[in-house]
Amino acid sequence: HQIWRTDDRVVRRPRAPVSEGLRSIGVIGAIGPHKGSGVLLSMAGDITARRLPIRLKIYGYSDRSELEQFECVELTGRYEESDIGRIVRENPCDFAFLPSVWPETY
Repeated sequence: HQIWRTDDRVVRRPRAPVSEGLRSIGVIGAIGPHKGSGVLLSMAGDITARRLPIRLKIYGYSDRSELEQFECVELTGRYEESDIGRIVRENPCDFAFLPSVWPETY
């Protein structure tokens, strides 16, 4: 079960089983150096070189335009904060990843 916290309540939702084959890893935000854009670039290169069945879904954008050259990378582009829930629902992923290279402060 996934646990979602909304204000002071906890909501449990059964998680759909992870499908066989292609897996997708979601990353949310404006991914610059401090948010791990170099990590994502390395991952994309490794996924491609090893022909892994993994897709990186970046819900947002990155400072690393090189990411766009990889078939395993999907960037949704800039978004309004109020739209992110809808964007993720319309483009679901199997896993979420925070590639930040130092602790989040937001």
